[in-house]
Amino acid sequence: MRLAGFTIALTTAALAAVAVAQTPEAGLPAGPGKDLVSAKCSTCHGLGTVLVAKRTRAQWSDTVDRMLDKGLVASDAEVDQVVDYLASALPAPVEPVAPSPAPSSTAP
Repeated sequence: MRLAGFTIALTTAALAAVAVAQTPEAGLPAGPGKDLVSAKCSTCHGLGTVLVAKRTRAQWSDTVDRMLDKGLVASDAEVDQVVDYLASALPAPVEPVAPSPAPSSTAP
């Protein structure tokens, strides 16, 4: 019985976290274009969808192009501002570069 109560509490907490992440109050990072992104992106989906995505500039550009195909209404200048904001505020993680092996010092 305790397990059932724990499962219900955990599920409720998870659903509440998702609901909070989907609201503008969850917080897009500050920056030029934030209000435009909030206004444009939230017309079709919650901002939580945007917040969890981390992409390169090219990937954000492709994403915004797909949204335009789905009905996003934005001028070319607005599209540029949205992509600029997303690329700077929600960038793709940088892949760590593996260190080069040290040269061997074998003398003949």
